[in-house]
Amino acid sequence: MATPYSPKAALGPRAGGAVILAGGLAGALAGVGAHLASRALYLAFLVPVAWGLVVGLAVAVAARKFRVPRPAFAALAASAGVMVAAASQLGLDYRIDRHERAIAAAEVYDMSSMGAGPTELIEERYEARLAELGFGDYARRRYGIDPNLDPASGLASSLGPRGTIALSALELVIAIVIAIALARRQALAPACPSCGAWRVEAPLGVGAQGVASDVVDCLLRDRPEAAAARIVPPDTREVVSFSRLSCPAGHDGRGGVLRIVEHELDKRRETRAHQTAELEVSGEELGAVAQALEEAGP
Repeated sequence: MATPYSPKAALGPRAGGAVILAGGLAGALAGVGAHLASRALYLAFLVPVAWGLVVGLAVAVAARKFRVPRPAFAALAASAGVMVAAASQLGLDYRIDRHERAIAAAEVYDMSSMGAGPTELIEERYEARLAELGFGDYARRRYGIDPNLDPASGLASSLGPRGTIALSALELVIAIVIAIALARRQALAPACPSCGAWRVEAPLGVGAQGVASDVVDCLLRDRPEAAAARIVPPDTREVVSFSRLSCPAGHDGRGGVLRIVEHELDKRRETRAHQTAELEVSGEELGAVAQALEEAGP
């Protein structure tokens, strides 16, 4: 009987470590890049988008290379990579900010020693205090958690403490969502439960639009003949395509994963693909569907 596809391949420590390492390294590089870019330009929400893209793509590539069809694990690795990116940028920003504040405090001190007024003395003490902030204190100021210090420059400086916290959380969420989406998309691809290799797709044919749900229902009810009977030749540009995904090493035998995709026309009369189902099927079920598609073909 056909069943919906779900990842079943085992996750080895080497593969899992490689995926986490890829996410961490990509996050560190993304953080360094964001730090360097932000010193020249105000990038606003471009930074978290860049974090998500870099980390998500790195985890996806590592997941495919090391055969990790585990969506939850890929999502965890992507989230960790984004946190590394945020920490990397924050650490570098802290070092530069502390250095620049120390220089500013020294300059103000020189001015005050030459007879500057009360305003300059207040500025001197404030700059000196900022220059002496530890990493934790700087992070609280950066994210608006410390009410005694003004938030860092940029958009956050005009939002106040609560707005700064909300903005920082939103940026982090954006980056994590993008990274998880990219990583999970690869980890959800059908893989062989025996060897973990990604299954290779081969087209079987197309049927008329509207048969997808009936075919899926019949296969799930262990009625391959009835599923085959539902497949009729297409009479419009809107079709349902069927393809087989099988292990390249032959572990699936005559069976594998049956992918069903609906191709519909949008408002601009262009074809839009929508995946309906991925089912683990036996050789008998796949053979019945393939024969029906062959008969329905041109």
